[in-house]
Amino acid sequence: MLRVDARRRAGLSLDEDKAKRLESWRAMLETQGAVVHSDPDTADGFSYIPRGPGDKDIIRKPPTKTTQRRNADERA
Repeated sequence: MLRVDARRRAGLSLDEDKAKRLESWRAMLETQGAVVHSDPDTADGFSYIPRGPGDKDIIRKPPTKTTQRRNADERA
């Protein structure tokens, strides 16, 4: 669903089924007060965790940098 959400944010078209599934998934996150947390130690590579006060979006931003690459927001 993260890829479908990224397509929507980029203004790309979604077919009706994907749009409905995305809205259902986002509603589930809202209802459960959850966000997506990248977790390479799990089979799926992610888990749902409770939304915290610092969570501004559907994905938990890691407290420390996880890659050697510069953040896209910091590129000139």
